[in-house]
Amino acid sequence: MSVRTRQTKAGPVYDALYRVGGKHSKQMCKTFDRKVDARDFLARMKNEQAENRLGINVVGRFEDMTLEHEARFWLEQMQVQISAGWMKRASGIIDKSLVPKYGHLTLDKFTVPFVRRMQGELKSVNLRDSKRSLSNASVNRITEVLCAILNYAVKARRIPFNPAKGYMKLPDDRAEMSYWEVDEVKDFLRFVSEKYPLGSPDRWVYAALLVALNCGLRAGELWGLMPGDIRDETLYIKRQWLENEKRFDLVKGKRNRKAKDRQPYRHTVLHRQVKAELLGVVAQRNVRTDQTIFYGEDGKPRGHVSFVDRFHRLVKAWGGRRIRFHDLRHTAITLWVHAGINLRVIQEMAGHENISTTMGYVHMVGRSVNRVSHLHLVSENSSPKLLSKSAESDDAIRTGSD
Repeated sequence: MSVRTRQTKAGPVYDALYRVGGKHSKQMCKTFDRKVDARDFLARMKNEQAENRLGINVVGRFEDMTLEHEARFWLEQMQVQISAGWMKRASGIIDKSLVPKYGHLTLDKFTVPFVRRMQGELKSVNLRDSKRSLSNASVNRITEVLCAILNYAVKARRIPFNPAKGYMKLPDDRAEMSYWEVDEVKDFLRFVSEKYPLGSPDRWVYAALLVALNCGLRAGELWGLMPGDIRDETLYIKRQWLENEKRFDLVKGKRNRKAKDRQPYRHTVLHRQVKAELLGVVAQRNVRTDQTIFYGEDGKPRGHVSFVDRFHRLVKAWGGRRIRFHDLRHTAITLWVHAGINLRVIQEMAGHENISTTMGYVHMVGRSVNRVSHLHLVSENSSPKLLSKSAESDDAIRTGSD
């Protein structure tokens, strides 16, 4: 089997040469306009001949099966083999990303060049009404589900081979983990505090940013906070708000392995100033015990996308170095590392599944530790479950006053 280039008046064409009956059988030729299509055709022929030699009987043909039909078959067969969470994620990808646009296509259409074009089309899809497009990681998750469907169809002998076999994932485009230094944190919080002073109806914005920069919460955990989570010395993290699904869920990270049916939780340091701001928001907004502290206009947990837009506008008006909202969590954790807190304590407060994740922050901060070595947020000997009272006597990172 080989590909031969041939010049014509219309330009070059590519002949795929192959034999259907072995070494001495008649040579066949099929012409393509693109070299990659000719190579894909030969690859399919090679797989088909190999399977014929092994005596594999295929139930169906490519042309008889659509992606939607095979996707439903795959979900039905796999629901007892994969977790409920992964099944829900895969179902969402199939229903929202694959079936609406590609579900009517037969499986023979999903060649490597087609998947490559599909990746480009998915990259151009806007998220909601914003101008942001799907990330490479999101596109890769979609194509991984597609290939899982095709691979299972091959395994079940419903098609002779996976036409998308050998496709390339898009490169990782995740932004590098960034964080603010302590002086930047204080200056930014001073700016926000002056913009939303005490008594302002938007003071809750300052309180939310203060919590994020001192307690290292994930976005869903921040919007899931309720008045009962404010303890004497710690902040109790036991839920996260899933904005897309409009429901609460377990927090990420380490699970309670001794009682897996119970909701996992963790504590993080709560300074006096942060606690005072949180209680002030609860009193000012008349937050009920069963309501989230940072609820939106409809009384339900706040939408993260709209707040992120507000955060970026604040950073732009402030004029400092721009980082993502999630980098506020990175900032809090690096400040704990700067303070010399025991890494096991940091792991518990941050909710990291593995200590290696926590160690990544140590390598990230590097030499800059000495620049803020005077900062002490909690005692190094604090217990992971309940921080010592020394945390209460230390100042939180707030408006910049020492």
